[in-house]
Amino acid sequence: MKKIIALAVAGAFVVPAVHAAEITLGGEIEYVMIMEEGTDDRISDNDNLIFVQGTDELPNGMTVTGIMQIVNDTDTGAGSLDNQGTSLTFAGDFGSLAIGDVSGASDATGDWTDIAPTGGGFGADGDDHAFLLTLPAMNGVTLRASFAPDGANTIGEGDGDVSPEGGNAISLTYSGAVDLYYAQQEDAATNLKDAAYGVRGSFSGISIAYESASEEAASGNDNDVSGFSMSYKMGDIVLGGEKQEEKIEGSDATVDLTLLFVEYNLGPVDIYAASLATDVTSDNDEVRVGVEYNF
Repeated sequence: MKKIIALAVAGAFVVPAVHAAEITLGGEIEYVMIMEEGTDDRISDNDNLIFVQGTDELPNGMTVTGIMQIVNDTDTGAGSLDNQGTSLTFAGDFGSLAIGDVSGASDATGDWTDIAPTGGGFGADGDDHAFLLTLPAMNGVTLRASFAPDGANTIGEGDGDVSPEGGNAISLTYSGAVDLYYAQQEDAATNLKDAAYGVRGSFSGISIAYESASEEAASGNDNDVSGFSMSYKMGDIVLGGEKQEEKIEGSDATVDLTLLFVEYNLGPVDIYAASLATDVTSDNDEVRVGVEYNF
């Protein structure tokens, strides 16, 4: 009798079942020891972050994914938190539409030579925008288009990735035995126009990529940017390198980066070491040793 009464009382407080989204909690913690020529050694956290992601299916068959991401942004000062990457994405037969602090079409397409765990990166990899439309792939070809309005946008304002004065981009990517892409972007604030293309391929554990871009500034000067990368994977170990260059027309200023690295993957943990030789106005060599944990 006591058990029956207890079940009756408990049943009176049961809440009707409600559909719940699929929730994912994760993050990244990374620390890098930097030994730079001519300066004291230092250790840096590399944009440590935590995120919550929810995914739901809508009555019309579409899916919606929302991600709230909090980043300790080392670019804006130690201990500075902002919501980089927070966004909503709607996906269906039409493709997907992402809204928020999202990669622009150029950013979502290129940067194929940015393979090093630290210090590298193609100089014309594109900006974040507020809207990104990705159409379904046809015969291996994917079309993306993105833009940020010309007004005083607040999305991504903390990290400066989304231009507060707007911009637009479009890209085409072909995925096959060899991958190809073409992307162009225009920044409304600076009137800087980028046109970039890239190619990459992999065989027998070896991956090779090349990218090139031309940046046309409002002054009419063209900046030439190029990147080359190569890596070799042996089980959990990756050996690789990057060569990144940028030449500014009408100026002696150039950026020339040569980077070699080794990376050891232990599931959610990566341990790496990298050697960087940078020539901007003078030689600037670095050695970096880091550890990254994704959970």
